[in-house]
Amino acid sequence: MNANAGTGVFVLSLLSIPISYLFNLLIYTNSIGAVIVSGTLMVLFIMTFARISLKKNPPKDPLFYVFAVYAFFSVVNLIIGLEQDSIIDGFMTFYLKQADPYINTAHGHVLSYWDGCVHYLMYLLVVAAISWGESYRNIGLYWVGSILMHVIVYIPGSVVEYPGSSQEEPVSETPGFTVCTLPHPGFRFLRL
Repeated sequence: MNANAGTGVFVLSLLSIPISYLFNLLIYTNSIGAVIVSGTLMVLFIMTFARISLKKNPPKDPLFYVFAVYAFFSVVNLIIGLEQDSIIDGFMTFYLKQADPYINTAHGHVLSYWDGCVHYLMYLLVVAAISWGESYRNIGLYWVGSILMHVIVYIPGSVVEYPGSSQEEPVSETPGFTVCTLPHPGFRFLRL
């Protein structure tokens, strides 16, 4: 495989900017069902785009696709952080108000920037290593440690009630989802 695959993942991750803006316009109907449907459509779009763009020379490692999706959502988290700081507006407004109230807390704000910057860099490094046929074990181990610390901060922060919070359960990303997505790539790095 060549560097074109890694470049494709980078371009795919940057597509999250117009896609998040478009979905914010589409789901501004205050419907939680629209959030779930649009999230599912977004994941299907990412996987289909990655598969079509790499049809000639697909990667042998299935983690390539996993980290391509993670890179996409890391840029979405960076957009969330920038919107919380009022640097940009209209990209994730509905999501911040309705879907995940924990993101408006201090730990959620820092986790948005951490995932949008540090994890994004790690995802791109792993994708580049897979594209070049190099070992990505070291960066993968850093990622496993970082994502475990992310979960350790996220779960207690989601469980503890903060002032002004509603008793509603967040719709999209739950601690179970975060914990369930970790084992396959995490154990894979430990075996390399």
